[in-house]
Amino acid sequence: MTDVLQINVRLSEGGAAGVARTLHDGLRARGIGARFAYGYAKGGAPSPLEAEYDAIRLASAPRAALNLLSHQIVGTELINPSRPQRSSLLREVRKSDVVHLHAIHSYMMPPLDLLAMIAEEGKPIVWTMHDQWAMTGRCAQPGTCTGWEGGCDPCPFLSAYPPAKIDRAGSVFVARRKAIDHVRSTVPLKMVACASWLADEMEAGGFSDVSTITNSVDPQFWSLAQDQAPANKVEGEARFLFMCRDLRDRAKVDWELLEEIARVAPGRLTIVGDNAPSPIANASMLGAVTARSEMYRLMREHSHLVFSSAVDYYPLTVVEALTAGLSVVAADSKAAREFGWTPNVVLVEDRARWADAISSAVPVRPISRTEVTRFSPDRMVDDYMGVYESVLPA
Repeated sequence: MTDVLQINVRLSEGGAAGVARTLHDGLRARGIGARFAYGYAKGGAPSPLEAEYDAIRLASAPRAALNLLSHQIVGTELINPSRPQRSSLLREVRKSDVVHLHAIHSYMMPPLDLLAMIAEEGKPIVWTMHDQWAMTGRCAQPGTCTGWEGGCDPCPFLSAYPPAKIDRAGSVFVARRKAIDHVRSTVPLKMVACASWLADEMEAGGFSDVSTITNSVDPQFWSLAQDQAPANKVEGEARFLFMCRDLRDRAKVDWELLEEIARVAPGRLTIVGDNAPSPIANASMLGAVTARSEMYRLMREHSHLVFSSAVDYYPLTVVEALTAGLSVVAADSKAAREFGWTPNVVLVEDRARWADAISSAVPVRPISRTEVTRFSPDRMVDDYMGVYESVLPA
């Protein structure tokens, strides 16, 4: 194996993009050619990392906007990249030994056209599931909805991301499954779930032989954690940290809960993120943090991460917190249960129990260095290299 092309809708934003960048850097460090194609950045603009990663941008702002509109009306994207962009993508596919797909939805280009292009070129595919898009007929994050078990017909939650105005989920479900079956019959295709619970649901949904490779922290964060031994936080009061880039995201942010925590633990809650709905008394509030060194410093100043999201799959924020030596108080979810192997993650099963969980939280010793290695970038890259080898001709 000499060359891997990764494709993801984003390059510089989101957890899937972060995982792909970590993999890209790790492959290059091992002497393997690694390249990137992506859809667009915030607002349809080019990614600020495009030059650094020599990445191909596939969707202009107008094309992404048209794909958003077509998805809302007909249930899928219709606008392909421009002819020069499509030619560049095709050239990179042909140069690759393996094409590694991540999130290929959300207005980048018609996803089934992308799958067909790769299959026509006879290229093996590794496809990481960071969400449930491939399982459904419309959305990527169905939450508690299990409509995919019966073909998503009808779709009861048109507001689930990415949202739609007209329900065409039933027909799109059939088209997606046919397209994936065609790819699987044409070229080697290996699906990888980012969490074991997701792999289980995929297999229940009809996808066989799904591997699990959990996400790692990025190399810079890992290096900081290795260079600075976690502080001993066993003594003293628990200090709580809540982090979310956009505090308006109601799927990940329970503002009333944060207000309650601030009352229970006055002066010991720090909220990090942009667009706060309102001030919270007795809590420190900071804007979103992107610098990895600053994020690591913030985590070291606290003893517990508060995690209330119910829509994550294998949350990197929890991985980063454990790597930095924090304990985690998390709303009970399938994603949070992925960390049931450590007593440093406490699950809160009922909304009414949060006050007790916060009041009784005490700093505990960080997980061991041996346990932390499961979050190592080298571990994740090695695992993916094993999958790449499995889809290549013997």
